[in-house]
Amino acid sequence: MRILWKFDNDLTDFYGNFPGVAIGNPAYKPNGINGYGSCLYLNASQYQSVVIHSPPFLNMAYTSFSLVAWVKANTLRNDGLSSRNNAIFGQHETYTQDRSLHIIVRNQKIYLGFFADDIQGNKTLYPNNWYHVSIFYILFLMKNCLYSYV
Repeated sequence: MRILWKFDNDLTDFYGNFPGVAIGNPAYKPNGINGYGSCLYLNASQYQSVVIHSPPFLNMAYTSFSLVAWVKANTLRNDGLSSRNNAIFGQHETYTQDRSLHIIVRNQKIYLGFFADDIQGNKTLYPNNWYHVSIFYILFLMKNCLYSYV
C-alpha cells in the first residue's frame, strides 16, 4: 500500500485513504524545500501534530516499509530525555514491545523503534537545516534492520 502526504496546504493523502486531522492549529509556510508550494509548520511548544484516524488501520509492526520526508527543525531538544524527543512519525497501538512505532530525532540522531527496541542512525542533525530523511525498515526472518540515510 502506498501513502503520500504532500502537506502542501492539505492534510489529505494523495490516494484518499488516510486523511490527516490537524491538532493544535498548525500553519503552512510558503516556499517549501524547493522554493515552491508550502510546507507544514509544527510548533512543538504548542503540541501541534497531524493525526491519521482509521479505518483502515495500517499495521506497520510486521511488514517492511519505507518512509521518506523532508524535515527542518528550528531547534532540536538535546537533553536525552525520552519525553523531549523530536517526532517525525509515529503509530501507536499499545505500550508493548513491537507495537508502538516511532521515528524520532533524539540527541540529534534519527531513531526508529517499536517500543523498547530502538535503532539509532549515524548522521548528526543540526537545527535550521533541511534534511531528506529516508528510512527503510526490512523485516526479514524476524530480524530488524535499519538503513537511515539523511
